[in-house]
Amino acid sequence: MSYAAFFIPLSLRSPQVASNAPQLSILTFNLKFQERGLEEAVAIIRSADADVVALQELSEAAASILDAEFAAQYPYRAFHPIPGEPIPGQGIMSRYPLLSDEYWRIHLGHQRVTIALENTALTLYNAHPIQPLVRDGFARRAQEITVILERAANDSGPLILAGDFNMSDQSEDYQRLTESYTDAYRVAGWGLGFTFPDFTYAEAVPDVLPPASMPVRPVMRLDYIFYNSAFQALEARVLPSSGGSDHRPVFARLALR
Repeated sequence: MSYAAFFIPLSLRSPQVASNAPQLSILTFNLKFQERGLEEAVAIIRSADADVVALQELSEAAASILDAEFAAQYPYRAFHPIPGEPIPGQGIMSRYPLLSDEYWRIHLGHQRVTIALENTALTLYNAHPIQPLVRDGFARRAQEITVILERAANDSGPLILAGDFNMSDQSEDYQRLTESYTDAYRVAGWGLGFTFPDFTYAEAVPDVLPPASMPVRPVMRLDYIFYNSAFQALEARVLPSSGGSDHRPVFARLALR
């Protein structure tokens, strides 16, 4: 895949949409199952001020903190922390009413919600397929993405797939997703858009690795916001800090066509 498009000035590829088209901003953020020290992550979410926030690796402690911190900013919340297993935890926070919410688990956790945006019901999948560097990891990740694609194929209307997909944009699974859905960052982002690993914070470094030996800046894209033909991406960016996680959040602003 060529990355030349990432460096074309946004002014030369800005999409045209009707001035009165409804818009939705979304943030996807893998929190790295943080149990404490969430002040920076909370500040990042608050500053991004997205309409909808999709969270992965949502621990019980983080769910409790976010529930209290964002009760006013995001009156509609659907959290699924898993007691004793923070990595499969998922959550959604929204300014707009949640009409339905479903959580399921294959290897890690996945979530599907429907959101009332003005007079439109849209579907959002909050995805977290397994990372491939485990036994049969590539096959297991492909299995989870197949399930998401099959479920999404049964949905109608505006649809977004967001989350930590644990895949690069060079992978076969990325190609499968982009056969039906558009990568918001590829349309409206600038630069390589790397999100992982961010080892700026010592707590983000895996225990098996010595912090001093590891690179700090991300070197790959694992976190994405995809959408179907009902949307057009207006803006997409990777936020400059992970707030203690090993993933940097991704923000996108979409317009309904």
